[in-house]
Amino acid sequence: IDGVAFVATLTFESERLFSILLNRARPRRDWDQWSLAEEQAIVAEDTRWLAAAVGEGRHEFPWGTAGAGFDERGATAYLLLRYQR
Repeated sequence: IDGVAFVATLTFESERLFSILLNRARPRRDWDQWSLAEEQAIVAEDTRWLAAAVGEGRHEFPWGTAGAGFDERGATAYLLLRYQR
């Protein structure tokens, strides 16, 4: 997307697509090279990208939600599309 490669994780409930999680594809690194500041910068960039793509504010749609955030357990920035039933 706009020259940025993502790794997509698709989650299903039975045969229904429940969510798409997008993480930036990056070379594998050791934890000592990880930086919270870098992840926060990615969240900010993803949030700007999402706002440009779908508009500012909360991202709720008839089909579901879209958002950018940070997974503290996984220590990574993400974009998430979650579909409603």
